[in-house]
Parts: sequence; structure tokens; C-alpha cells
Amino acid sequence: MQKKNVIACLASLALVATVSAKDLTKLDKGIKVMPERVASCQLVNGEVVRTGEWMPYTDSSRGCCQTGIAFDAFEPDGGCPGYPTDVTCGMGGSRWLYWDGTYFNYCNGAATNDMTVVTGTAGGQSTRVEFAWYWYGAGFGGSEECDIALFTGEAFEEDCTGFGAGYSGILYGFGDLATDPGGYYFTDADLCDAGLSHQIPFDNDGSTVDWYQTIYLTAGGGAMATCAQPCLWAGKDAATQGSSGDLQYDDDNPRDGAYTVPDECYSYGGLVPCPDNVGAMAIFYSDASEPDPCADNGCAASACVFKKLKCKSSGKLIASGTGTAGNSVCIQDGADNFVSCATVNGRDKWKKKQNGQSGAQTRKACGTTKTANCP
Repeated sequence: MQKKNVIACLASLALVATVSAKDLTKLDKGIKVMPERVASCQLVNGEVVRTGEWMPYTDSSRGCCQTGIAFDAFEPDGGCPGYPTDVTCGMGGSRWLYWDGTYFNYCNGAATNDMTVVTGTAGGQSTRVEFAWYWYGAGFGGSEECDIALFTGEAFEEDCTGFGAGYSGILYGFGDLATDPGGYYFTDADLCDAGLSHQIPFDNDGSTVDWYQTIYLTAGGGAMATCAQPCLWAGKDAATQGSSGDLQYDDDNPRDGAYTVPDECYSYGGLVPCPDNVGAMAIFYSDASEPDPCADNGCAASACVFKKLKCKSSGKLIASGTGTAGNSVCIQDGADNFVSCATVNGRDKWKKKQNGQSGAQTRKACGTTKTANCP
């Protein structure tokens, strides 16, 4: 039995998969809640660390910025916001949860599920996500601050030997939520105006398998939630919604911020009449019709110059430089994670702003690395 940090790469263990199954039941009532604030974050040695200041959440001024789907294990109704629905299983907005035969007081610290995205969306940015969870806390009648971190990453091994490295994620702060509310919570968060997005894995081209992870926290993301678990569902059409297998990692045996392999690798296949495979309920929107602007020659060092990186007192980080009009410039962080793209204007200049940054910041563009300190 091996104990591994939540984000650790486990593939080298080459363990034989002896997966466990769980008893599931359905919960009928979905309760929509929206974040009060959002912040960029990373996983560092298995801990969620904010990399930007909290920003107040506001719905996008342009409505839902994205409506195309990169991966769906949520099944929304297509609206804005999207409410849980069901066209195949006859369950409406009901969703599956784990229970102990008596109540929903099962506690899961973090769920990591595999995903294969819709062809044409790999490497894109998801500025709109939905996910759902049950917030048990200490039981009925109480409340607890709810913070949920959501990440994506690469190389989910389909034999319970682990998964690879993750991209930067986003921490969603929902404020105090009633615990054991008699229904599950769900959110439809549009991040356009916040300048934040989730990375759709670059190597996920419709045939490789990557992952997404939800971590249930409180105290501004500084502590594990008292008790929570993901709702469980699956998409219906691999061609238009992506797909997922039956395996999922759950931090529940014990719930300690790390995964024990293979003991905390579970099969969610065939546990319920419909859908066949379920996993942590989430959807990543990322319009397939929008080509990745960083895939052309604007990302080459010879096509642009990275001149300045500065940070204003408000936490607004600004990268700027020159290039060829019409080209795009790919901007990465110090760990080579994609951050954003900038377009060179008609005066052969480009500029990109990123809100809510704090501390030392590193950005790479045009073959050049620069640093700035955000107060």
C-alpha cells in the first residue's frame, strides 16, 4: 500500500489494480449557488496554494461566454445558467451520491476522475464550468464556509497506478453554505470578466486520457471541509461531450489530503442502472469552433519581442511587447503552464493583463522570461 500526495505522479508504481466499488443512491433536489469570489491557485506538495488575490465573482457581462463542450459529466439543459437535466435515464435533475445505507454522511476530501475531451478542444481554455457536490458538514441545521478547488491535468493511468502532473487551477469561494440542506449544490461559473480559465490538456486529442480534480475545503481554502462529496453523473455522447471510464480516485480511506494506491481507486462502472459509468459531476465548456490562437507562428520567438512585465498596486499584472500585426503571442508562467494569448495590433504592439496577482510572478513569451513582484 503506497501513500501519495494528491497531485503526485503515480504511474511508475505499476501496481495491479484491485478496485473497490461503492453503494449509490439518488438525491432529487439541486440547489443553484454562485461563487462569491474566485482566485487562481496551484497544487504544491499536495496542498492548494493561492497564486492570486481573491477577486469578487460577477457573472459575465456578455452572458455565457462559452456554450461549446470540451467534456461533460454534468448534463446541463443548455441554458445560461445550465440546470441539471437528463434525456436518457429518466431521472430529470436527480443525481447519484454515495451513502452508507442510512444517510449521506460519507466524506470525500478530493475526487480525481478521468476525462477524454471532444476532438478539437485539446489545448483550449475553459472560461465556464459547472460542478455539483453534497455539503454535509456537521449535519442538518448548521453552516460552513465552502471553498472548492478545481484542477485539470494529464496522463490518467487506467490501471489504478495514478496520474500525471496538473495545471494551475481555480479556487471558488461560496461563503457560508447550509450543511445537509436536503439537496445537492451546483454552480455555473463564467470566468470571462475575471480573466481566469481552466486549461484543457494539450495532449488530450480524443484518444488519450487526462483528468480533472475537485478538492473540498473551508477557511478560504486553508483547511479540509468537515464533510463533503461530489455528485456523480456522466455525459451521453463521446463525440460531442467527451467520455470517461469507470475509475475514480477518492480521498476517503482515510481522508487525509493524499491518495493511497490502489486502495483509494474505485470503480464506478455498473453500480447504477443508468448511466453505465459515473464520476464526479463537472462540465468544462470550450468552444471547438474557436481555434487555439497560440497554435500559429505568433508563439515563435522570432515572431515577437517580450519587452515589459509590470504589476500595479491593484494586483494587475501587465505583459507587453512587439510583433507582427495579426499574430498571436503565447504567454506562459514560470513552470511553462499556458496562461493566456495576446494579439499583436495594427501598430505591431501587444499587451495582456491578468487581474488578482500577488507576490513574485514569472512570465515567458517570445523566448524571453521576465519577473515582476505584485504587492
